[in-house]
Amino acid sequence: AALESPRMGVELDQSKVEAALEGGRIDVVAVQVHTPASKLSFSGTIGDVFSKPLLDLTSDIAISLPELRKSLHVAPILTGQVVAHVAAQGPVDNPEVSLHLDYGGGVVGRQKIDRVGLDCDIKNRLLTVNNLQADVASGQCTLQGEADLRNAFVNGFLAPQRDLESISYQFFLKEKNIK
Repeated sequence: AALESPRMGVELDQSKVEAALEGGRIDVVAVQVHTPASKLSFSGTIGDVFSKPLLDLTSDIAISLPELRKSLHVAPILTGQVVAHVAAQGPVDNPEVSLHLDYGGGVVGRQKIDRVGLDCDIKNRLLTVNNLQADVASGQCTLQGEADLRNAFVNGFLAPQRDLESISYQFFLKEKNIK
């Protein structure tokens, strides 16, 4: 099977959805989507679906960058694979989210990357980058810090009013042996 649109095309190997709706709660036993080289799965619950949805979901993702490049019809060279684990809990308009991401290396654009790792979370619209580390052929870059999104999304991420100009941030970048 395939999903096609003018901006995207994805070939699916298999997909599976196993969920139950009972009393305003969705129990997601398993959602799995597989393409020839990528996988997406998530499970958990969504409570109070019809009034104020509450998330308790986890997702595991493995994305082939060459497949993503082909699917999105983009020109830059992308090689390698990104693997991620995401967890989201709380109200859908202001959840607590944690992300762990690993890129095992490859080429992005024309730049060879040996490895990228990211650990970050969002709590009460405050994004904390605990560690973003990129290993490139000549050295290493590390980034840590915070981005305060509270004034940009005063009433939550889904509210129509937002002020992206009011995002404040403080990040610290360290480099070692970058040439």
